[in-house]
Amino acid sequence: MSNRTSFVGRQRALALLAQRLDDGGRLASVRGPAGIGKTRLARRFASDWEQVHRGPVWFCELETAGSVLDVLALVGAQLDLPLSSASDALTASDQLGRAMASHGPALLVLDDVDHLLDVVRPFVDRWMSTAPHARFVVTSRARLGVDGEQSIDVPPLEPEEAFVLFVDRARAVRADFSASADDPITTALLAELEGIPLAIELAAARLRVLGAKELLGHLDRRLDILGDAHPGAHVRKATLRGAIASSWDLLNERERQTLARCSVFRGGWSLDAGCAVAGGPSGDATRVIEDLTSLRDRSLLLVEAPRQLPHEARFKLYASVRAYAAEQLELSGERDMMQERHASWFADAGDRYARDAQGATAKEALARLELEADNLVEVHRWSVARAPELAARAALALEPLGRARGPALRTLALLDAAARQLDRSSNTPLRVRVSCASAGIRRLVGQLEEARQDLDLALGLARATGDATVEAYARAALGRLEADRGCLDSARAELEASLDLRASIEGLGADPEALLCLGWVHFLQNRFDDAQTWLERALEGFIAAGSIGGQASAHSNLGSLARRTRRIAASEHHLSRAVELAREATDRRLEVIAHANLGNALRDVGRLDEARRSYEAASSLAGRLGQTPLQAMVDTSLGLLDHAAGNLREARTRLFGALEMHKATKNLRFEALTRARLGILELEAQAIDDAAAHWRVATAIAHAKEPSVEALALVYAGVASFMEGRIGEVSPAFAQARRHHEMQPEPTIGALIAILEAFAELAAAMRAIEAADEDAAVTSLANARLRVERSARSSAHRFAEEIIAARIVGAAIERTTSKLAMLASTARESAGLELGPAARWFRMPGREVVELARHKALRLLLQRLAEARTTCPAEPVTVPDLVVAGWPEERIVASAGARRVYTAMSTLRRMGLRDILVRREDGYLLDPALVVIRR
Repeated sequence: MSNRTSFVGRQRALALLAQRLDDGGRLASVRGPAGIGKTRLARRFASDWEQVHRGPVWFCELETAGSVLDVLALVGAQLDLPLSSASDALTASDQLGRAMASHGPALLVLDDVDHLLDVVRPFVDRWMSTAPHARFVVTSRARLGVDGEQSIDVPPLEPEEAFVLFVDRARAVRADFSASADDPITTALLAELEGIPLAIELAAARLRVLGAKELLGHLDRRLDILGDAHPGAHVRKATLRGAIASSWDLLNERERQTLARCSVFRGGWSLDAGCAVAGGPSGDATRVIEDLTSLRDRSLLLVEAPRQLPHEARFKLYASVRAYAAEQLELSGERDMMQERHASWFADAGDRYARDAQGATAKEALARLELEADNLVEVHRWSVARAPELAARAALALEPLGRARGPALRTLALLDAAARQLDRSSNTPLRVRVSCASAGIRRLVGQLEEARQDLDLALGLARATGDATVEAYARAALGRLEADRGCLDSARAELEASLDLRASIEGLGADPEALLCLGWVHFLQNRFDDAQTWLERALEGFIAAGSIGGQASAHSNLGSLARRTRRIAASEHHLSRAVELAREATDRRLEVIAHANLGNALRDVGRLDEARRSYEAASSLAGRLGQTPLQAMVDTSLGLLDHAAGNLREARTRLFGALEMHKATKNLRFEALTRARLGILELEAQAIDDAAAHWRVATAIAHAKEPSVEALALVYAGVASFMEGRIGEVSPAFAQARRHHEMQPEPTIGALIAILEAFAELAAAMRAIEAADEDAAVTSLANARLRVERSARSSAHRFAEEIIAARIVGAAIERTTSKLAMLASTARESAGLELGPAARWFRMPGREVVELARHKALRLLLQRLAEARTTCPAEPVTVPDLVVAGWPEERIVASAGARRVYTAMSTLRRMGLRDILVRREDGYLLDPALVVIRR
């Protein structure tokens, strides 16, 4: 009863089969396609049943049976019941039934009954009545058709099970074979084998002479390469071809024709497609449904409810079945006719889906494009040399999917191949559409120069035809590209020209995409009122068109605009809405942008954990899309978040990664911005030479294109001058930065300049320190602090850039204050604080004696501070220690004690110790630079 090789997986199927028979079922049919492992599953179940129920188990292999008497003889042999050769079939059947009944709860397994369904059906029906305690299992590709039959479909192996089976069988033929579950070659090989045990075993057997990579490369001829793995075995069990041929032989002529015709589909198909392609010129739906039902019943066809459209049925062939059916289609002489039908139907369907992807039904349209992507790729493959316009239409149909969900590079390759074949086509509008679509995908993957070449060609073609509609389409695409390249004036000109052309054509109306991009260009040029107007017009246009994705884009841009103009509540509203709409449209690219922009808004109001979650959601989606510029944008934002949080190492890693991606895609605008931010990070890390190098490149890139980026680099160059001691260069650098900022005012850059101009005050303080002018230095330091405090009070929310700038200024103020303290210490070297016995009095240099004899608490506190000044001059005395020192005989609540200390210290300052009594967060101390003379 046991199998000769190890049994792998199938625990769910075994449990389900046992449950069906344990819960009162009498007959279970184990169904599945050729090679799926029905026999092995039945053997394992029979072995388990025998151990659990302790009743007899009869396993009858009917593969070689060819008649009624053969079946009865094989069953009789298993029951050890010789049948008289003179008995007729019914008599013999009844004899077997009575024998089964005498054994009580027994199990009869009839294996491989496909070719004998009509023969076996009446016998099993009679035996179920004669032997009421017996259980029956049959293995076949179709249902037996007996009342009470429970059907169990055997699925392909799970990936983990397939891997275990593959390695086990491979080691049986090559003891040194090894592989890991995450190895890409093994993973790809097992995916091609589709979890079919026979295919896996046959593939493993080929490892006697082939490597896994070589085997994978030969699977395009799977019916030949997965040949005789077990010499001497029946041909049906030895080869995939034999296993499938045995199923083919059981079909009628019409079912064979339908199955062969369905081999032209790739990745599955809908009933409508099946009727149009396989149903003949009339598209006879009734015939196709009947044939598909029969093929499904015989386990030659899979029927699935697709995840994207769960209320619809979708049909699919295993790769091995499709390969065999394709051979039969070739032999029938119908292959070219079926390919033409397939290409024509899917080109028309693709046109509809791509058009609908821009409107109210975008979610469903994208779902259908995703489901039919393999069929559209097949249309392109077959027609690119035969019918280039069909290939172009297939590629254009995939463009919305490549843009929204990826893979973008596959779509680009299809568009480029179609464009090469269309070079001599007279269909100029189609050529323009292909060039513009190619340029749009190139924008997403960062090929900006190549995109410009595509659009120059498209615009030349459009102008040559004098077709204003086509020219408007091309100029709008060119405007979007110029915006990405940072050529904002050129972008605005092209977009305005596109809108003017459309306005001149009756009934055409404004293009919301062009309005959206024009609003974004105004935003980048800091024309915020104009940006608001254009973006709101775009949103209205998208609402009128029912474009959910367009609405998501408009809300995303409006949210970024509100953020830049510090309308925080409006920003969060627009960006949250953008995320919702992008999800509703199932447009992953828009979702990335919306999540990233929402992360920016959350970061700016200090909700850093939420911001990180939003960025990470964007990063995960961007990684799956394979659109490098998007990934770089998200990494730049995460780097800024890390920098604002003070995690300089993590920020440096992210920003350098983003910089490399910007350089690879030649996105100069974002390269300049990222370099400017890296310079700020290196400045805070005291790597001033590295910072200056980044700013030099950023300034060179941004010159005349991005005054705001250039202003940012210049103002921080002034900060670097201060840090390197080139004090005289600080104020000129800030003046130059202000001039650049005034060329294109931008609120964030303006706020940064306002904070960082504190360095001009610090420069004045340093000059005063060098001149030993203590009073002037104190005044300049106070002015520097005031600038930072005023900036913090000017807005309820501070951008991440402002937090970083304030931190850099604060550190510089501390360093300058220390230098001022050193100056004060030097001035007091010849004199110090005189302290009388037990601190009964004190005198500051050049001043009168101050008596403390009548102020016991003040005397004790000053004495404690003087002792600490001697033993630990730089360490403050904590407030609890001062409470004990000042009021040694009292028990005081901590808060009351703290108030007493604060009042006492204020009194000592008024008495003359203001300049030397230093307050720290954790206590008080006398100035370490002060000389204390005890009398």
